[in-house]
Amino acid sequence: MPPRRVSDDLKARIPVLYQEGFPVKYICHLLGVKKTLVYNILRLYKTYHSTSNPFNDFLDHLIESPMRPWSTHTMAMKKKIACTLVVGT
Repeated sequence: MPPRRVSDDLKARIPVLYQEGFPVKYICHLLGVKKTLVYNILRLYKTYHSTSNPFNDFLDHLIESPMRPWSTHTMAMKKKIACTLVVGT
């Protein structure tokens, strides 16, 4: 089963609840998310003071698909090849 996408406003609640003193287990139960997501969001918040990696946001603008089924490097190579094929013909 593919992972479900969690909304940005739900992610934004995690650091707030944690800073108010709620334990991770309670945050998971309250928001209906897994412990891994809570720890990943807290790590991102500690590193970037944001609930998302700013570098991923930049890459999302370069690649049309928000669900990136391939790695960004693979997508970039495919786009480069596609542009070469179109321009070359």
